[in-house]
Amino acid sequence: MLPGRSTLATNEFITFKEGFYYLDLDAKFDRTSQLELLVTVDTAYYDYIGDTTEVTIGLKDTLRGISIIGSSPKEVSVKFSSNTGYSIDVVAKGKWINSFSLLEKDKQIAADSSIDVLLLPEDSTAWTLKIKPLNIENYLSGPFATFEAVTNSRELGKGEYLAFPDSISKLGDALEVVRERNTQAKYYLRQEQFVWLADMKKGDSIDVYQEMVGYFGGVNNKSYTIVDKDGKELGTISSMERRFKATQDGAVYLHYLSTCPYLSNDNADESLKFVTRVSYYGALSSFFFNDKDNSNKALDTTYIVLGDTVYLGKFTFRSAMSRTMTSGAGSSVKWFVPCEDIVPHDDGNGFTTVPVFNVQNVDCTDKSGNLLTEGEQEISSSRLIPLDESEGGTFRLIAESLADPLKRDTLAIIVQ
Repeated sequence: MLPGRSTLATNEFITFKEGFYYLDLDAKFDRTSQLELLVTVDTAYYDYIGDTTEVTIGLKDTLRGISIIGSSPKEVSVKFSSNTGYSIDVVAKGKWINSFSLLEKDKQIAADSSIDVLLLPEDSTAWTLKIKPLNIENYLSGPFATFEAVTNSRELGKGEYLAFPDSISKLGDALEVVRERNTQAKYYLRQEQFVWLADMKKGDSIDVYQEMVGYFGGVNNKSYTIVDKDGKELGTISSMERRFKATQDGAVYLHYLSTCPYLSNDNADESLKFVTRVSYYGALSSFFFNDKDNSNKALDTTYIVLGDTVYLGKFTFRSAMSRTMTSGAGSSVKWFVPCEDIVPHDDGNGFTTVPVFNVQNVDCTDKSGNLLTEGEQEISSSRLIPLDESEGGTFRLIAESLADPLKRDTLAIIVQ
């Protein structure tokens, strides 16, 4: 103990060899002298001390290493492996390390002065983290080089890898998948989803709609790939071109990938929602409005009176598949109206027609602003209220199936 002090003098060092260690004291002792000696041995801090060129670790390990510059191996290989169905987070950093490089089998996938990567094996895969310490000591480095390599693994959930995809159960209806916040998943590195879309026949076509709500990553950081059951790319889609035409029979999947996504400002809980919808051309053999009192009876005309409100969401439909398919047909539709029914015009008998409904956000005009009676417009209104002067008028409401856009039906709404 130092004279006049109540604390111990300390000396911390690392043992590179097994054996006995001694404390050599050179001091003059008398009757008042006291000696207090405390030795603490931490056997778990440094797992690697430069005594081998290869180390094997698990998927939830921390490996700390120290080596004598110039005397230890010039390169250390840290090996680990995983089966499919897991994501592996690898972080490596150190002092007086020339470089880290990460190899998947024999292919280098990352190399830098430090590494922070997320690995997603598609099958059983082995990796090697190669660490190259400084090999010539200098006055700044001192005699030692140190490093820390940390691995963490997470079992992937449904939709996060091809062998366990999300799946479309109803054509035309939206599949919504919510992923809660998971820091270990490293949202800032990537987001990925696999969705089984359909079992297709060669020559068939589908439209695929996909959106990730809550995070964004610019257009250049997103990819939409159609793959087969083995992960082989069959084609790509985009927000501008959603059509995919099958070149072979078999199951097709959507592989969505967003790299470097960032959190949207209004996403306080940091959850993600993946929305996917598929329209399959030719999937239906029939589609029609049906009578709510008799689901097998087609409905071609309905009657209302002034003051009624027509709620589009209350209409029901009946459909039949054109062939046996794993997915059924959903009831989601797009709504359209002929311009002739919403634009006042001469009826040919010297009278000007009066629209039954004032439909918002439609544009039946040409480039010069002239009203057009030809063609139709998609409508987004969820309800329609007849105008006071529309008694006796007829309005045609067109429903287009989102399961199969080739199938449409028209309902005449007459104001009594």
